[in-house]
Amino acid sequence: MAIICFSSISAPRKVVLNDKEYEVDTIMRRQVGPGIIHTRVRVPGYPLNAYVLEMDMTNAYNRVETTQAYNTLGRTELLANAYNRHKEQGKKPIAGCNGSFWCVTGSGEPKNWMLGSPFGGEVVNDTLYLNTNTSADTWNGGPARASSTIIDTDKRVHVGPHQWFGYVKSSKFDADQEIIQVNKRVDTGQLTLFNHAIGRNHTFYTVADCHYVYLKLKPGERWTTASDIKFEVAEVKLNANNQVLGDYDACLVGDGNYKAQLERLAAGDEVTLNHYWIALQEDDQSPIKVENMLEGNAWIMLHGEITYRATDEVYNTQTYSKCAYGNNKEGNKLFMLVIDMSSHPEYGRSAGCNTTVMANLF
Repeated sequence: MAIICFSSISAPRKVVLNDKEYEVDTIMRRQVGPGIIHTRVRVPGYPLNAYVLEMDMTNAYNRVETTQAYNTLGRTELLANAYNRHKEQGKKPIAGCNGSFWCVTGSGEPKNWMLGSPFGGEVVNDTLYLNTNTSADTWNGGPARASSTIIDTDKRVHVGPHQWFGYVKSSKFDADQEIIQVNKRVDTGQLTLFNHAIGRNHTFYTVADCHYVYLKLKPGERWTTASDIKFEVAEVKLNANNQVLGDYDACLVGDGNYKAQLERLAAGDEVTLNHYWIALQEDDQSPIKVENMLEGNAWIMLHGEITYRATDEVYNTQTYSKCAYGNNKEGNKLFMLVIDMSSHPEYGRSAGCNTTVMANLF
């Protein structure tokens, strides 16, 4: 049993928000888990209440996971329920934050094929749930504007804009076939990959008369990122409609020019999937072996500097409660920040803020 001691701060910290200097009171700072520090601060003159969780990713006793509501797309779940669900699996949850923008009933046409799903990439324990938007259904400018928080297989944290690439290979194809969407829809001339994350009885949202190639993972294969995943073709359906995944591991659904390639496949053939993300704003653009990932709204800071993304859209200039993720330069620490827009029974009102204020406080 360890006793953790923190030295008191004799002078108040200060922060500049909206060109005005404020004192920052540290209300609480304590260790809440292995290598995990929780800090609560208040800026009384603003006023703001903020909460920061700092996790040492090199600590062998902790882990960060993406959690999808009830492990399937298209549903929502309270964090308190997700806590209980993970606890029942034998885990010891310590903290959690919301992580992405969800498609809701007011989101217009996309609600037809992705209601309850995040607008952006998602990986849950090595398994691909959603890809970063590429050529279609781009939300908020796609990877040039949206930001990802990635935990790789070495427990290193990557934060910022990331681009996704996905390809399926077969000796019967003229060339590697690029996947456009994952677990969303098949629009005109697209190839989409569906897997169990969308649900086994969920009807695929597609244009009419697509080709469907149902796949089974080959023995010893599993879902992963930036590595080949080998499948065996289990069934092929040509010019079909209103299909579901059923008991298969994945399904390739193609329209347009993709149909000519998919119809060459037959049961028993081998196909290989490879997909990966690269960092758009870093010198190292080698594929990242993603273990867990989510994608939110904007990359408001990069290398410690506030970016144009903090002010280039209406949402970021408006006052709300805020949630943000960050890392240190080495990528061995994860930070989660929440700023309230509410009243605390002991510390008083927290007015919420815009994204620039959040970044300066961070």
